[in-house]
Amino acid sequence: MLEKMKMLLDSVSAAGRQSVSMQRKLMLYLLCLVLAAFVFLLMLLTFTGMLSSADGAVENGLQMQLHNAQSDIHKRMESLTAQGIALSQRLSRLVEDELVQSGQSISQLSNDAQTLTELQMAAFEPLYGALQIADCSGAYFFLDATVNTDASPDGSSRSGIYLRLANVAVSNPVDPAVMLYRGIPELARKNGLQLHNRWNLEFDMEYLPEARLFLNTQIERLADSYCWTQRVHLKDTWEDALLLCVPVADVGGNVYGVCGFEVSALYFQLSFPVVETNFGPVSTVFVPAVQDSLALEKGLCGAGGIQLQEAADRAISTQRDKYFNIYGGPDGFVGMEHTLHTGNSETDWRVAVLLPMEYYNQYVSSSRRWLLGGFVLIFAGLLAAAFWMSQKYVRPITESLAALQAGQMDAPSSGISEIDEMFRFLEQQSRTEIISKETLPSGIAILFDHFVERTRNLTASERNIFQLYIEGYQISDIPGLTYASMSTVRKHNRSIYEKLEVASRDEMMLYIELLRRCGKLSEIYGMQKETPSKPGL
Repeated sequence: MLEKMKMLLDSVSAAGRQSVSMQRKLMLYLLCLVLAAFVFLLMLLTFTGMLSSADGAVENGLQMQLHNAQSDIHKRMESLTAQGIALSQRLSRLVEDELVQSGQSISQLSNDAQTLTELQMAAFEPLYGALQIADCSGAYFFLDATVNTDASPDGSSRSGIYLRLANVAVSNPVDPAVMLYRGIPELARKNGLQLHNRWNLEFDMEYLPEARLFLNTQIERLADSYCWTQRVHLKDTWEDALLLCVPVADVGGNVYGVCGFEVSALYFQLSFPVVETNFGPVSTVFVPAVQDSLALEKGLCGAGGIQLQEAADRAISTQRDKYFNIYGGPDGFVGMEHTLHTGNSETDWRVAVLLPMEYYNQYVSSSRRWLLGGFVLIFAGLLAAAFWMSQKYVRPITESLAALQAGQMDAPSSGISEIDEMFRFLEQQSRTEIISKETLPSGIAILFDHFVERTRNLTASERNIFQLYIEGYQISDIPGLTYASMSTVRKHNRSIYEKLEVASRDEMMLYIELLRRCGKLSEIYGMQKETPSKPGL
């Protein structure tokens, strides 16, 4: 019993030192647990990377888009390359047969308009057929010869055929309309083609520097000799394109000319539209990489917004980040890229998917707002749970205390065995109205005796204030009753607590209440009579 009394007094003493109610004390304790749980949750989310879920989602989305785009472009280019090599082989046999029949070499064809016309007429059918089945916007073939060398003193003119689709916006037409961009006009009249509004008789090799490199050379293996040009401007038009260049050569590797396919910028845009994702519009580009930049002006860009259109004629810097790359600085794009090999070209080609930074920032901000809202709801729920638990824990104790103060004999259970045991003891003693010293447990009697003994150490002023506390006055009432200042009263209070060895007024009043209920308060009154107090302090 003595141990339980000490535990109860220690609890009251601890609460008194902070002047905090039991419910507030418990609430503070539960709040500490809530904060600890919340911090642990944040650490767990940080460790597992869930706090970076927005960046992770963007990374996964870009990876998926990049895989699809890279696979699609690679498939298209491989198909065009295979078709270009097949076309080159067919045209090589055709040219070789014509040269054998005419008894000429390729170098002797210049200024031979009749033979060049016959070669174009013969080459039209395989070229037109290849354009019908190829995934491209045009097909071409030129020989290392010109109809009139005098008309091209710089040697940049070459005879050949260039066919282009009239309307690349039509998806998968059964019989696409074709226009003659370069070649003899008889081809258009004979085959029912339209002449391009920028038609010309021959090719200008100044616009095809990569293709010109094949002329006057020998090749070893056709499959290793093709290349894709960087973006070239189609002379006299508003259009740009990439060209597949495959040499047309004899069995000895001597080059007759070059053939291939065209993928125009418009055709690429229509083939790779903007992909709307959860985090914004993603565009595809197929461009060369120059040092730490993507040279958009040298490649093809898929459909995109104003931001991509404005950047399409320049290079954008590349900055490696944890989840993806940042292109063009803080106002540019986020994205990812993949290297794509294109024949024997020395150009480092990249397939890249780009998301405007504006949409990325909006997505991240939105995700963080949702995450913050979730944390706020969780924290609010934990606070509500802490408040409810503190109420549920403290209410039975306060109800039991109120019942005892009202003199009820059967106080409700507080839920704490030690406090319930003390309440039962007090109820039992209340029924007998007074407890003699012999009926008290020895431990409690010793505590009371020591307290009474310590009251004798109080000075007259301190005894006056102590007596007012016994009579039920509050600390705010005492300055008016003793004609002393509040600071003086507080000073005496500290001295009283120190001499009585209590931590607060609550602990002191608990002793007084227990002494009153046990009938031992008269011993303190007796002490007061032995040492009468003065009217003032």
